[in-house]
Amino acid sequence: IVDDELRYLAHNYTKVCSDTMKRPGYIIDEKDIIISKPGWVNFMKPGEWNPSHSHTGKISCVTYLRVPKEIDEENQKGTHTSKSNTPSAGRIEWSFGNVGMPYSSGGYIRTPKEKDIYFFPAALSHQVYPFKAKAERVSVSVNFADKIEAELDLRQLGER
Repeated sequence: IVDDELRYLAHNYTKVCSDTMKRPGYIIDEKDIIISKPGWVNFMKPGEWNPSHSHTGKISCVTYLRVPKEIDEENQKGTHTSKSNTPSAGRIEWSFGNVGMPYSSGGYIRTPKEKDIYFFPAALSHQVYPFKAKAERVSVSVNFADKIEAELDLRQLGER
C-alpha cells in the first residue's frame, strides 16, 4: 500500500513540475514509476550530518517521522545559532546555482516538521545540517525511476 501511495505522489510531482515548467514530456505515468531501491530510514543523532550529495533515479523523496521540538528550539534560542543570519541546526538544504550571484539564491533550506514530505529531482545536490539537541530525528527516503527509461538502460547494457 505504501509503495502505491508513494508512486501516486511521485506521479503528481511530475505533473506539477510539467505544468510549472510548461514541459508536457516531464509527466511520468503512475504505472511507469518504480521504486528504484528499497527506501531507507535515517536515525539522526546529535552531531551527525549528511554532506552534499545526490541520489540515483529520477525523483527522490524524504518524509520526516519524528522531529523533536528541541531541534527547532535550538534554531530559535541556541547560543551558537542566535549569532547566525541563517540558523541551520537539523535543516535540509537543496543546492542549485551559484551562491552570491546577484538576484539569486544558491539553494532552498527548510526546517523539517513531522509528517513533512519533500519530493525533488534525484540529481539535485542536498545536505543535512547537524544539530546539538539531545534528541533523535527519524526520516525515511525513497528514490524513484522511470520504468521505461530503466528498461532502455538495461537493454543498452545487454540485460533484461
